[in-house]
Amino acid sequence: MMDASRLSFLGARGLARLRDARIAVVGAGGGGSHIVQQLAHLAVAHLHVVDPDDVERSNVNRLVGATYHDVARNKATVLAERFAALGGSLYPTVGRAEEDGVRSLLQTCDLVFGAVDRYRARDNLERICRTALVPYIDIGLTIVLSRRGAVDGIGGQIVSSVPGGPCLRCLGVVTDENIARDREGYVAGDPEPQVVSMNGLLASQAVTGALALLTSFTGNFLLPPHLIYDGLEHTLRPNAFTPEGLCPHYPLAEAGWRYVLQVKHPS
Repeated sequence: MMDASRLSFLGARGLARLRDARIAVVGAGGGGSHIVQQLAHLAVAHLHVVDPDDVERSNVNRLVGATYHDVARNKATVLAERFAALGGSLYPTVGRAEEDGVRSLLQTCDLVFGAVDRYRARDNLERICRTALVPYIDIGLTIVLSRRGAVDGIGGQIVSSVPGGPCLRCLGVVTDENIARDREGYVAGDPEPQVVSMNGLLASQAVTGALALLTSFTGNFLLPPHLIYDGLEHTLRPNAFTPEGLCPHYPLAEAGWRYVLQVKHPS
C-alpha cells in the first residue's frame, strides 16, 4: 500500500481518484517508460502498458527500467515486472492500439497516454480515445540533425486532448503532410535520435497534467492544451495560438462507434 503522506495536497477526493484510476500508456519506449515509472510510483490502481515491440540494445540507454539483460524481451512486460511492487497493479499488453482487444481496453480507461514515434499512430490513438470520450495525453520529441550531424533543432510537445477541446489536428501537430513524411521515413528506415533527459522532462510534465485532470489540484489554473518544448532554448511554454471553441474534427455529438479502425497489416 502506498504511503500517501507526501501527496496530501491532492486532497482526499484526489487521492481516491488516483487509487481508482484506470490508465493506459501506449508506447513503452523512451518517453513511455518514464511515464510508466512515475505512474507506478503514484500507485495508480490499474496501469496498462501497451507495446508490441521487444527491447533492443539501442533502446537501453533511454528505456527506464530496462537493462541489457532484457534485450529481446517485450518492452511492456519488462516494465510491468520492473515496477510491480510499488503499490498499484501493472498489466502488460503485447499489441497495437488498433487491434480490437487493445482498442476496447483503451476505450474503458479513464485516461490514455501516447508515447509513440509516428504521426499515423498518434492520429489513430487520438481517434480511438475521442470516440469513447477518453482524455488523451500525447508526448513527442524530435531532434533534427544537419547533414554533418550537427544539431539544427530540438522540438517536443505535450498535448492534452480532452473531449470538446482542441485535438492534435487543431494544433497542427498531426497533419496529412506529417503522416506522409512519416511514412517515407519509415520506409527509408531513418533512426530517431532520442535522449533520456529530454524524454524525462516531457514525461514528467505529462504526468503532472494527468494529475491535474484526475484530481483538479490546480484549481482555477487550467491545463494548457498544448505545451511546446525547445531543447536548444531550454524552454517549455504554452502554445500562444491555441484555437478557441469546440474541436471541429471530433464533434461531441458524434462520439460513439462511428470511427472504426482496421488493423494495418504490413505489406
